[in-house]
Amino acid sequence: MIYRLLFIFLFLPTPPGKKVVSGRLKADKSWDYDHTFSQVVVKSKGKIIGRSNITAQGTFTYTFPDRIPKQVDIHYTELGMGTDMYLQHVELTDTPDTMQLTIPVPAPTGTDSTGKTICPKCKKPDETRQLVYGDGQLVTKIRKWGKITYSPIVKNKYYMGTCIRPAQGPKWHCNRDDIFF
Repeated sequence: MIYRLLFIFLFLPTPPGKKVVSGRLKADKSWDYDHTFSQVVVKSKGKIIGRSNITAQGTFTYTFPDRIPKQVDIHYTELGMGTDMYLQHVELTDTPDTMQLTIPVPAPTGTDSTGKTICPKCKKPDETRQLVYGDGQLVTKIRKWGKITYSPIVKNKYYMGTCIRPAQGPKWHCNRDDIFF
């Protein structure tokens, strides 16, 4: 009896009650993950709940530790990127314990009839901004209810404030979802 239980626990693909998301990143151009420190970032309701390192082949595996959310967003980041890049939304309810994903990098986007880029998360173009990389950080001063804040959005462009643009870095920002893609 004890050997049967031991066998079951050792050879199950996923521990009982655990959810595993694994997959492969499929870059739109040749990319060597072996020479970058890159990770998949798992977020639920905008908060980071976990990370998984990406192998040289572009694969990753993330096991949810305890409480499994109903849905998560998968993001990509690498050393020097400065922000994470939205890749895909994943529904976790009514799915098998182990999910295999193939995720395109960057997330596929389209344009509407006016030529505006559509956000891959909310599927709307009205709040997307093109990212501008460069030495100078431009900001807009905003006064609201007696408080002053600064926004990196100037003339419908989002200024990153860095001259470093990673090869697989984001090109767009959605102000509604506060994601880079």
